[in-house]
Amino acid sequence: MYSKEIRECPLQHRSMSVLHEACDRKVQVKIRWNHVYYGRPDYGMSILCLQEAENMQEIRIPQGMRDLTASQSRRKEALRKRIEDVFDSFGYEKICTPTIEYADTYRIGFTSATDLSEMYRFLDQDGNLVMMRVDMTVPIARFCATRYSKAEPPFRFRYCSEVFKIRHMFAGKRSQVTDCGIELIGLDDHSDIEVLYTAIRVLQQIGAK
Repeated sequence: MYSKEIRECPLQHRSMSVLHEACDRKVQVKIRWNHVYYGRPDYGMSILCLQEAENMQEIRIPQGMRDLTASQSRRKEALRKRIEDVFDSFGYEKICTPTIEYADTYRIGFTSATDLSEMYRFLDQDGNLVMMRVDMTVPIARFCATRYSKAEPPFRFRYCSEVFKIRHMFAGKRSQVTDCGIELIGLDDHSDIEVLYTAIRVLQQIGAK
């Protein structure tokens, strides 16, 4: 298959990306692992193995973030399912909103919702100021105003999504948390009772005391 002899090296950890260019039938494959290796086979294919960082301890995640192990992920997903099953039993429908919102979404009409300095902010490819969502209430309000403006309430929405908030003083708080909740929009004075009862059922379901 190859026109040249390729030296092999022990494969410990790898990630592969393939780029196909239909115009000239060339395919480039990059494989990365813990050893330096380079070879160039025929058929327009090149393989490049790059050495990973010698000291992995120098690679960190931002303050307030964390990784989850497989067992932690399983426990989290089990807890999430219990919560969402309760929401679903009360007729709340799941919706998803983007992780990133325009800064104007929080500044115009939601100025009291949060301190903008506590949000992760950056510019998009067009130079617009965008932010990573700090909660789910503001994005859902934007969602209703733009997607359900002509629909008849009430609206029952549920969510279970990642939200981000800069913690200037860590104090055991995370900058990324999973926010699970409901939004009941456009009902009568009994709305508060329904939401409170739903919250109680969630606490019972997850065994909170």
